[in-house]
Amino acid sequence: MSLEIALAANTEALREVAALLLKLGAMPGPGVVTPTDVPAKAAKAPTPAPVPAEPPPAEEPPAELTYAHVTRALTSLMKGKGHAAVVALLREFKAEKGPDIKPEQYAAVCKRVTEMLT
Repeated sequence: MSLEIALAANTEALREVAALLLKLGAMPGPGVVTPTDVPAKAAKAPTPAPVPAEPPPAEEPPAELTYAHVTRALTSLMKGKGHAAVVALLREFKAEKGPDIKPEQYAAVCKRVTEMLT
């Protein structure tokens, strides 16, 4: 797998996680670029300019995060920051491995991964 393909896969996984966090009401901090801020073509640029996030529409029901989202987030963290970062994150949530993370922690784990990668 080429580096470009791996980066594109990681970028897409992070966009999905960020979009779900936005739907759940978890807003990113200042200066964080969200998937709604950067079109897919612009994401390939080396340094996209941060754009203020817009709040999600009020009538949309919140999306459910699944373990698959957590797995993608942990995989992105592993590729971006390495094994030690994943182990540290799991310890924060008192988990030995990914399946030990409780469903009520999924949103917090995904949000923390986003923070660690930015």
